[in-house]
Amino acid sequence: MKKILAAVLLVCLMAACGTALAAQRCSTRQELISVLKNEAVYRPDTITFQFSSGLYDSIADEDWMGEVLPYAGILSAGWSYSASQCTLKNITYLDMVYCERESDVTQALQGSVGSTVNLHFSSDLYTALSRNSFERLKEIMGALGISSSFTYYTPPQRVVIFKNLEREEQFLSVSGWEELKTQLYRRTEQLQPSFSFHLPEALFDELTAADNDDLAVLENNCGILDRKMVYYPDKQLITYSDVVYYPGKRIVAAARLQDGSMLTEAEWALYREAGDIVNAIIPNCRNEYDYLLQVHDEIIRRCTYTTGLTHNDTAEGALMYGAADCDGYADALYLLCNLAGLECHYQHGDVLYSRSSNTTHMWNGVKLGGQFYCTDVTWDDNDGSAPAPYYAFMNMGREQVKKCYVWDERMALFVPAAANNAYSYYHLNGTAFSSVSDAARYINGYAAPGVSLNLMLPMNGMDKEDAMEALMEEVHTGGRCVYKDAGQNLYVIFTGK
Repeated sequence: MKKILAAVLLVCLMAACGTALAAQRCSTRQELISVLKNEAVYRPDTITFQFSSGLYDSIADEDWMGEVLPYAGILSAGWSYSASQCTLKNITYLDMVYCERESDVTQALQGSVGSTVNLHFSSDLYTALSRNSFERLKEIMGALGISSSFTYYTPPQRVVIFKNLEREEQFLSVSGWEELKTQLYRRTEQLQPSFSFHLPEALFDELTAADNDDLAVLENNCGILDRKMVYYPDKQLITYSDVVYYPGKRIVAAARLQDGSMLTEAEWALYREAGDIVNAIIPNCRNEYDYLLQVHDEIIRRCTYTTGLTHNDTAEGALMYGAADCDGYADALYLLCNLAGLECHYQHGDVLYSRSSNTTHMWNGVKLGGQFYCTDVTWDDNDGSAPAPYYAFMNMGREQVKKCYVWDERMALFVPAAANNAYSYYHLNGTAFSSVSDAARYINGYAAPGVSLNLMLPMNGMDKEDAMEALMEEVHTGGRCVYKDAGQNLYVIFTGK
């Protein structure tokens, strides 16, 4: 018992003094690695080992020795040697994880988030990961959502040191565009203030090209008003932070989650105003169409198209201040529809404002009868030029939308129904005419002082001025007429005198 205790004390004493207990002999590279691993357990200041004559040239080779040392957790050391014995000194130790395959790297990085990790690579793996300034290693980090600064030691060591590994907040790796669209929508529905996506290389390059605004359009469709975004090409990573949502989006989310604490004082005021509008309209509605029609008219009654003011691009501007741009109109419709349980989304694209130019624009998709139709309250606003709103851009089907807008269905959260007239104001009210003569007969028959008639007729290849001239030549009653064209149709409001 005393002999065993003395031996234990001697081992501890030798370890404490930083000196290896005895020189061990090795004849192969693998034997040397095994010896060094055993001797390095207690981190001695020096390690001495014996070697066969066959290893003499290898021991003298700085690259060969430098390649061997990391296997024993030794980053660097100096050494002196004779014909059969070598002593390592000035040893720098480093805890390392040996990686032979990419899966080893993934496992090591995943298990080290929040700390520091040191990886020792096999020769083939180091070569593969270090090409083009460690392009492949950065891709692996991006796929894991991990960010970290790292330093590296070139061969013979093949060691990479990662410090303070952090995982990107709300990170997700997506396989393609549809999954990106789905996941961005889910995160914005939860009003997450920050999130990150790792994309396949081809999709990342496509979306981050200088002339591509698809991602910005998708963000608007999901209710993002503003954000900070950073691209990491080496990781194929896109990170969002400080995400700001449209007030309508925030209020609808608060109502859905029953969490009023998330709203600002101004948003609470808008919530109360919107609630009053909804509660006043619903009792007068027979169905979803009636509700949308009255909300459409109420926004137009309250709001004047304006740009350049603080609240113009929000429902607050449209409903509280009476001044908004297309974003504000769309946010107001989103808010008033969804609060009443009528599914509504934002839609961003270009409107064919004239035959020669496109204008960036926002409108909505509203679900009626199980299908989506596009409604653009902005372009239905008559700007005070008529006593009634237009309905040219309310409940448009797919074909009508294509005649009025330039947009990519791939980026939409909904696809409009194929039918053009299922919920058309003009068809439902019997004022969609197939000819100028039919429209003129209707005006002649129903015109009355102070009564506004809202009708639609085809231009049949004419421009709007010629079409209106042809119409008025057949109208035999007095009144004031205003009009606009859209999608090769003419929309007329005639008010009798």
